[in-house]
Amino acid sequence: MIQKNVMNRKFDAIKNLLDAEIKGETDLPSKAVIFALTDNELTSLITKKRLELIRAIDKKRPQTIQQLANYTHRKLPAVDRDIKLLMKHDIIKTKRTRKGVQPILNKGIIILPLTEPKRLMEMAV
Repeated sequence: MIQKNVMNRKFDAIKNLLDAEIKGETDLPSKAVIFALTDNELTSLITKKRLELIRAIDKKRPQTIQQLANYTHRKLPAVDRDIKLLMKHDIIKTKRTRKGVQPILNKGIIILPLTEPKRLMEMAV
């Protein structure tokens, strides 16, 4: 029951944010990205392993992709492939440092419309 209440509060917060954006009352945070993806694109982009990478980058601030792979107990080639895909969608960016290539969280909020409204205004209630 508590889990459902938490999810309802999160959904309400996101809906209020979108409603305010649609009405022109606020700007979405620069750390947000909105995706309109097909089912196949959605399931190929958002995986448990990629969410783990995103959260590790946010919490642990790895200095290199190798360090990120170590934190998540994954092999470097797999992490590198996932980083490139997340970069393609502007969720992650990288910065070359003396130590190597550092992954940086570029977008911390992902908004995924689960239905296909005819117009964006239809999302406002």
